[in-house]
Amino acid sequence: MRGLTYILVLVSAICYVRGKKTKNGEYTEKNDKMNKTSNNDLCRLTTEEYECNKRRGACKINPCLNGGTCTQLKRGMKSVGKCNCPQGYNGARCEKIVCGDHCDQCNEPGKCSKCNYGYRLHMGECHARCSIEHCSKCDGPESNMCYECYTTFTLSADKTRCIRDCPEGTGVEGTGLYQHGDFCYQVFEQKATYAEANSICMALGEKYDLASVHGCEEHQFLESILASAAYKDIQNWWIGLSKEGNQAKFTTWGDGSPVDYTYWTLDGQGDGNCVGFDRYEGYRFETADCMDAFSFVCKKGVPTMADLAAYAKME
Repeated sequence: MRGLTYILVLVSAICYVRGKKTKNGEYTEKNDKMNKTSNNDLCRLTTEEYECNKRRGACKINPCLNGGTCTQLKRGMKSVGKCNCPQGYNGARCEKIVCGDHCDQCNEPGKCSKCNYGYRLHMGECHARCSIEHCSKCDGPESNMCYECYTTFTLSADKTRCIRDCPEGTGVEGTGLYQHGDFCYQVFEQKATYAEANSICMALGEKYDLASVHGCEEHQFLESILASAAYKDIQNWWIGLSKEGNQAKFTTWGDGSPVDYTYWTLDGQGDGNCVGFDRYEGYRFETADCMDAFSFVCKKGVPTMADLAAYAKME
């Protein structure tokens, strides 16, 4: 028992250190009395510096972490060392990560995982919340000027809007590619069942689905295209609205967005489970058998569920 007590006392004597602040605001090591007499060769780390006796240089064993380098200094008769930290780290031993402006937490230098209140996280950086839709960098929620948009959006020339990036050739006659606001559209004259049309749209790329319609303005835009000379002879067009056979109402578009607008024919909703435009009915909504073969319109730009979750985290 006495032997165990002696070992514990010896370990405590070696490990126990105290720091004393110097006039220049730095810390140097002050060994306890036992260390001064029994273990003079050991170097002692302190808050910002560490010291060794004359027989051992302070930087002989580098205590600096994350690529930090040790600089040896003199404090009277003692040799002391100080860590010079690389970019992205600080602290006495370069053990602390520099997170960046307005960042509350980070796991690696310059890449934030949680922002301070009033800021949103985007690509590892913290930005002021913006009132401009799809804007990732601005001066704050009251600002009407944007400096950078989220991926797949382009900043307008006057820096007041973020515009959806649409495929090359959009707006060029004969391509079938159109843009309206933040959304891209592609018109297919070929005929397909509802399921086939939906698969063709999704194969175009991420965020492509059969077109959803969210208001009179968008409906009128699509009507102006489909009623133009290029497509005026086509009667029926699939859009992205369908339901299961046991459902009474249409509640969700195929792209996941809620049904907040409809414009049915004078006969009402009808008994079909898939919805399209009918030229003879003024391009109103009309239900049909999902196995019917119609031309169709694809749309890109409606946020996916992953996008909505990411946006919620930013807030």
